[in-house]
Amino acid sequence: MLFRSTHICAEKYGIEGMTPDAMIQRDDLQAVVNLTPPLAHFGTSKALLQAGKSVYCEKPLAFTLAEVQELVALAEASGLRLGGAPDTVLGAGVNTVMDLIQGGHVGTPVGYAAHMLCGGHESWHPDPDFYYQPGGGPLFDMGPYYLTALVHWFGPVASVAASARTVRDHRTIGSGPRAGTVFPVEVMTHIVCTLTHHSGVIGTLTTSFETPSHELPHIEIHGTGGAIRAADPNGFGGPVVARQPGQEWGEMPLGSGPENNMRGLGLRALYEDASSPVGAPRVAHVVEIMAAALESAQQKSVLTLATRPACGWDSTARA
Repeated sequence: MLFRSTHICAEKYGIEGMTPDAMIQRDDLQAVVNLTPPLAHFGTSKALLQAGKSVYCEKPLAFTLAEVQELVALAEASGLRLGGAPDTVLGAGVNTVMDLIQGGHVGTPVGYAAHMLCGGHESWHPDPDFYYQPGGGPLFDMGPYYLTALVHWFGPVASVAASARTVRDHRTIGSGPRAGTVFPVEVMTHIVCTLTHHSGVIGTLTTSFETPSHELPHIEIHGTGGAIRAADPNGFGGPVVARQPGQEWGEMPLGSGPENNMRGLGLRALYEDASSPVGAPRVAHVVEIMAAALESAQQKSVLTLATRPACGWDSTARA
């Protein structure tokens, strides 16, 4: 049986609607974009790879490093492409920050403070339960946008230390036909991570579903010679503002890359260059960072990461 949304999209775009199982069985499809719910990402991606199809997956690709490594092994054994969201790392906002860093605007990068802060999704989402179930929470839901950009700018993370808590054990749906329904919270909803990069940069990332009011920048980067405030990494454009000692903050002109939403850009980049920021090595590293952060919070310890992807992709080299 097809979902109503499948029928709507098929009619709107003039394409054939089909179930996931039917898609897996088709032999005329080379690649599939996996947009299933988070808990189905690993199983669906595995089945697609086993069926000989390349996969570009919505974030997160999986929830443990072991799961990601299994998918990577399947892809490599079959000569298939594997990667995943977010593709916003390919946009003008992230590229402009990279240009400023590489151009010496901040001097030697020292650290950053990144903030993904909101009150949660139950106020606007009609079925928000999965955001608060295993595989959800602010880190796995929104963390990939931030971490993918941070790894792109500063290289792989060497170690993670984190603290986390759940403030409210129940949430109430605020809109849609289930408005007023109370449901349980099964994940950490406020996580603070300290990330030490192999490059020497040390930064913090806070992800929270407990902070409805704040004025903090999405990401503020500091170096020996200046600072940058990056745009929301859950978007392709700006604004990007920067300053140097003795100067005021000023908006910087955006560099290469799209400024508006261009979903599908990631799949194209994956086929053009498997070493791009949406390729499996980077995606696996981001999954390991998030899984290690939650484990660190539980163990109250600093954890060393196993993955160390190369991070030298040049966005200007693409056609």
